[in-house]
Amino acid sequence: MAKSKDPWARYADPARVARLAAWADRIRRPEDVAPGSWETGPDGRVRWCWDGGQWGWTEEMDRFHRFLYREGWMAPFDWGSWLQDEGMTWVRDPRRVAVVDGATLARLLTAIFRSERFSEGAVLEAWSSGLLPAIFSRAWFLAWEGRTAPDGTVASGGRGLRPMVPLNHRA
Repeated sequence: MAKSKDPWARYADPARVARLAAWADRIRRPEDVAPGSWETGPDGRVRWCWDGGQWGWTEEMDRFHRFLYREGWMAPFDWGSWLQDEGMTWVRDPRRVAVVDGATLARLLTAIFRSERFSEGAVLEAWSSGLLPAIFSRAWFLAWEGRTAPDGTVASGGRGLRPMVPLNHRA
C-alpha cells in the first residue's frame, strides 16, 4: 500500500526554511527599506494605479519573488479562500506568526504574492503592516531553533520571532 504524502511536509525541511530565513538579513526592517514604490509622472507626483501608474518592486524584492517560485514556496492551493478565512488571523495580527509552522509560512507567502497580481500594493501592505517582516523573522527562528545562529543569537522555546523585526510597524 502506498504511503499518503502530506504536500505540506516539504515546508518543514530545515534546509528549505533556512534558505527562506536568509532573506531576513537581505530584506531588512520596514524602516530600513521599502519593498518598492509607485512610479512618478513627469511632474514628480506619484501616479497611482487609477491614474495609470504602476507599482514597481525594488531589485531585492524582485529577486525574493523569483526565489519564492524557484524554491517552491509558492504553494498550489486555493489561496484566495484561505486568505479570506484562516489567513486573516495573521493578516490582522502579524504577531501571531510567532507560532506558525513552515507550511503556514508557505500559505502566507503564496497568498501575499499572488494577491499582488490582482491588487497592486498587496506586498507593500504586507510589508508595512509587519506581516512580511514577521514571516522572515519566524523563518529565521524555525531555521535556528535550538541552535546558535551565525550572529550568535540562539532561538529557543518553540515559539518566537527573531528579535530584529518590529511588528505592527506602519510606514
